[in-house]
Amino acid sequence: MIENLRKYTGLMIVALVLVFIGLVLFVDTGLLSGRNRGGTVIRIDGRGYSQQEKSQLGEHSINLAGMLQMYNLLGQLSGNPFKPDAEQFFVNRVLVMRAQDEFGVHPSEEQVTRFLQEKSPFVREGKFDSTLYGEFIQKRIGRYGLSEADVRALVRDSLAVEKLFEIVGTGLPGNFDYNNRAYASDNQRLTIDITQFDLATFEEKQNPDDAAIKQFWEETKDAYKTLPRRKFSYFLVAPKNPETKGEAKPEADPAQPGDKDPAKPAAAKPDAKPDAKDAKDAAEAAARHAADQDLAEKVDNFLGKLEATQGGEFENLAKENAWEIKQSEFFTRADLPKELDLKVRSGSKEHEKTAADYLFGMNLTSDPLSKFTPAVPVGDNQWLVARLDDEKPEAVKTFEDARAEARAHLIERLAKEALKTGAETAAKSLREALKAGKTFEAAAKELNLKTRVLGPITGHDKPAGEADAQAIFRHVSAVDPGSVAEVLIQGEHALVLHVVSRELVKEENLRTRVEGQVATEADRNQYAAFQAWLADRRHAAKVTEPARSVRE
Repeated sequence: MIENLRKYTGLMIVALVLVFIGLVLFVDTGLLSGRNRGGTVIRIDGRGYSQQEKSQLGEHSINLAGMLQMYNLLGQLSGNPFKPDAEQFFVNRVLVMRAQDEFGVHPSEEQVTRFLQEKSPFVREGKFDSTLYGEFIQKRIGRYGLSEADVRALVRDSLAVEKLFEIVGTGLPGNFDYNNRAYASDNQRLTIDITQFDLATFEEKQNPDDAAIKQFWEETKDAYKTLPRRKFSYFLVAPKNPETKGEAKPEADPAQPGDKDPAKPAAAKPDAKPDAKDAKDAAEAAARHAADQDLAEKVDNFLGKLEATQGGEFENLAKENAWEIKQSEFFTRADLPKELDLKVRSGSKEHEKTAADYLFGMNLTSDPLSKFTPAVPVGDNQWLVARLDDEKPEAVKTFEDARAEARAHLIERLAKEALKTGAETAAKSLREALKAGKTFEAAAKELNLKTRVLGPITGHDKPAGEADAQAIFRHVSAVDPGSVAEVLIQGEHALVLHVVSRELVKEENLRTRVEGQVATEADRNQYAAFQAWLADRRHAAKVTEPARSVRE
């Protein structure tokens, strides 16, 4: 650490000057400078980032964006504002930061200040609350290792994203004629006769013999494989939270952004006595945070040394930190040891990641570091690092081992074919009966088919008991009344649909509604264009997690 301080002596002097000036001018010292301690855990276009940088620009910035109510930014950079993916947010934010020079998008300090003073949660009753903002900076964001410079940097990137969003999506307006026709189609009222065929009925009739099952297995044997089994050496460490000594002086509890009643000031008494319990809780929280930060830095330094030794000193480096190395037996992804059956702290928009995603996601190469996971944040501030010691790859199951699965799949295939054939045969018979002058109900009765009526409904209605109502509506929206539509296969049943009647609905404010849909379509087009642009950038940047990373 002393060597690092000496290395950056000049930078530290400049930083101290900037901090002093920043009290007046809010100068941004940036998130990337001087924080690349420890080993590289991810590379973007050749530039390596440490775990600390990744956390600062990713997970911690997501927390900050949530506190600042930047839901558009969370959605644009992570795909889901309510369950953002930390890694996707981090990578996309780095790409946006790099694109600002290319597109000449440089939000000014004045714009950042204006956003904070006019559009942030610190605006109460139309006025910027500087006291609330100061308390937020001093007391709320320190737990994430963040400062005012990080707040302003995030606002700056948010403003840049808004501008890039406009640039990339320019020339993609909505189409009035298309939306007008779509609106008219969705708002017609249809009444529909339904005859339903269930897959279960056809499954009961299937009983393939061993010869048919074996032939099916021969054709599809690659689908029946044993799960890969792996064996690991690993350590799982947690921070040692020190007991707090003494009690810190209590501080007033400031109003927080996002309070249910932000306009209501907190009651305060001039002669109020300090709350000893709150002071003790604050001291303990600070101690826990310090312990968490200390462990994170130790793990980061461990990764750097591990990379420098090409993984050869795994046990010795762990021993230096008094971390116990454990060895597992062979296991599959489906039967993880209880100790390793853990969720990752930063979840994905698709699903919550688990330790298994890293243990079975690593891509082995000739590089010895490819046998190591990154430091995986799991549980309650724990870290997991594992080395793959041995592996038994997947293999095709024998017919005897795969017979039950193959039989079930063959029955399902035969039943689906019979379901489709049965429904199409019935539809053909019903069409012929209608041409002969019979009613749909009478024709169905002759075929021993039960019917039910749906409607009248529009494309927006969700009648009780009809989970597929909207899909049915779309399927027959262009079918003439009195006609039988093509068979609609819906999961485990097939539907024969007869359109009884159609009624067109007129509205006085139709144009206003259509124009609203056109605007919504334009927004969707811009969002899709921006996401496609980001995807191209990610591909071109060749985002990799070197050596010990999981390639998903």
